[in-house]
Amino acid sequence: MLLYPAGLTGNSMPMRSIRERVALLWSDRRTDPPPPALLSRGQCLLGLLGGVFLTLAFGLSYTTGNQHQYLLLGFRLSEPDFIPADWLTWRTTHYHFAFGYLLYLLHRLGPLPFMSVLVHAMTMIAFSFGLLLLSRRYCKYSALAFAVVILFRAIAGPSELGVGLFYLVCGYLQPSQIAGPLLVLGLALLFHRRAHLAGFALGIAGLFHTAFMVIGCVLAWLTVLASGMWRRPKSLLGLCIPLLFLWGANCAVTARTMFKRQGSTREAASILLNYRSPHHFVVSSW
Repeated sequence: MLLYPAGLTGNSMPMRSIRERVALLWSDRRTDPPPPALLSRGQCLLGLLGGVFLTLAFGLSYTTGNQHQYLLLGFRLSEPDFIPADWLTWRTTHYHFAFGYLLYLLHRLGPLPFMSVLVHAMTMIAFSFGLLLLSRRYCKYSALAFAVVILFRAIAGPSELGVGLFYLVCGYLQPSQIAGPLLVLGLALLFHRRAHLAGFALGIAGLFHTAFMVIGCVLAWLTVLASGMWRRPKSLLGLCIPLLFLWGANCAVTARTMFKRQGSTREAASILLNYRSPHHFVVSSW
């Protein structure tokens, strides 16, 4: 019978206590190499220039396109006397509620036309940084790849894609213009193993647009499974907590709107399905 010093096993490895094992399980740094660095100062400048270039290429517009519908909730919250007899503004359910409250906040901070184009430019910069992170993660010549993608995106202009024919980026501020760039940025951060930041970016994207929540959920969990993040509880919780909070808020408001039985719910649902944005709800357009 072999005797070993206290705390050692037969292969001379120290036995860990339950507390040490739990700490090892929750510490990504002990089980995985450190995540890759994000961006240097020069690359940050490149991402900023790419966002400014995209902003100028797409242009800055106000009260155009879908804004004729999406600005109504912001106006209703900001100006109680805004066309008070208009049924569409005051009696129907505005399903992009987060965008409406963002407009209300922007209106309180400054002139809404200026603030809206400022936020629009910021979303373009976020989209540019997402593309830069992706090119840096997977391309040997990342700067060249990033420049080619930015140039192609500027030439191609707005395009509809994905669930419900939403815009990834366009020339004015609307819910998909916030959600699309944040979806790209969130996925790029997830590929760089920045789970906490990715959770907030993807969560905000889904809060502003349900279609992006659907596709973001699929892409995020495919990434989690493929990368083995499901084995790292600390990173997984860092991703899931913001998603549960932000996506849960969207689902709760949507469910309340769908199942309430007061006011002009039937008329509001008819407007949603047949007039305001039918392509978001018609399955054949997905």
